Amino acid sequence: MKSIKLIFTSKLNKVLDSDVQFCKDMIRSSGGVVTGPVCFKQQRQLTYHHPTTKGLDVLSSVKLHKSINVCVLTH
Repeated sequence: MKSIKLIFTSKLNKVLDSDVQFCKDMIRSSGGVVTGPVCFKQQRQLTYHHPTTKGLDVLSSVKLHKSINVCVLTH
């Protein structure tokens, strides 16, 4: 697995931006490399390069706002 794309969607842009930034900070704090967010109307995309077990554990423990949906794509 080379990278994981995380696509966050919500109609609440301020909440979306806040939670995406929080996820980005969590990945970086675990030593991961992340790029993005790439912004679309109601979507934000982060790319997590060379994911580690520690980083994935951190991401799985993050509590997002109930209006946010996440799609995970692996490469």
